[in-house]
Amino acid sequence: MKATILLITFNHEKFIRKAIDSILFQKDLPDCEIIVSDDHSTDATLQIAKELLIDRPAVNIYSNEKNLGVTRNYEKAFLLCKGEYIFVLEGDDYWIDPFKVKKQIEFMDQHPFCSMCGHPYYMQQDELSIFTPPALAGNEDYNFFDCKDLILDPSLVDNFSVGCYRRAVLQMIAPETYNTISYDWMINISVAQFGWIGRINSPMSVYRISRQGVWSGIPMKERLEGSIDRIAEYDHILEKRYSFYFQKTQQKVKEQLEALNHPRKPHIPLKAYIPPIVLKILKLIIPPAFIQIYLNNRKP
Repeated sequence: MKATILLITFNHEKFIRKAIDSILFQKDLPDCEIIVSDDHSTDATLQIAKELLIDRPAVNIYSNEKNLGVTRNYEKAFLLCKGEYIFVLEGDDYWIDPFKVKKQIEFMDQHPFCSMCGHPYYMQQDELSIFTPPALAGNEDYNFFDCKDLILDPSLVDNFSVGCYRRAVLQMIAPETYNTISYDWMINISVAQFGWIGRINSPMSVYRISRQGVWSGIPMKERLEGSIDRIAEYDHILEKRYSFYFQKTQQKVKEQLEALNHPRKPHIPLKAYIPPIVLKILKLIIPPAFIQIYLNNRKP
């Protein structure tokens, strides 16, 4: 089997229809299966998924008997996949390019040294029609990154719903990876140990920033504090082979946390406190020559 489309769901009843529609909208699909791994949703997510997919060929819908959490759900779901390539779509995201699967499979077939590939994406704020356009990496059609690049810049490939993974490589990552809150960054770093990461510079999906989202719903301070601890865990899981790069990234996060905890007061020019009439008087009474001397001698 050429590909598995893995739909990860948990309490996504508001969004799941759009996610599934974007899968069914794909054109020129190869031999492909669709797997739904629902992490014991307590809303109508599972029922909606069954309603939309039950009569489709090569569809398997799984529901965990209890909530496993995001990382363990991925661990279980990856083992269910049979395709050479695994495409991930989280239930509150959706794809916007009908040839996304086709393009990424062709890319991976043409670049066998890549362990995965991704692409830029739009961000949508909850139900609002507010989209943040992606930043493209240069003018090339695609770029390549290694493990060190991804540690230093998680934004290079930072969303599961853009990923196309070689199943054989996912099977090679350390089991300890799933003992922590890995999210997409650690999975992608682990995968990048075994091959390059390709990035097709064409946005093909939308990442929804939802208050219901596991990550986006966490306050920024807690995210930063948690990231500092997790970076140390990730470094340990990868046997300290990339400590230099993890420490650099950890320091950046600490600086962000420090700036959040102790924001600098904005510089407000003195003239902001002086009434306009007084400023006008000062301009009249201070000789222009004195002003020029001051400007010439002030420190840069």
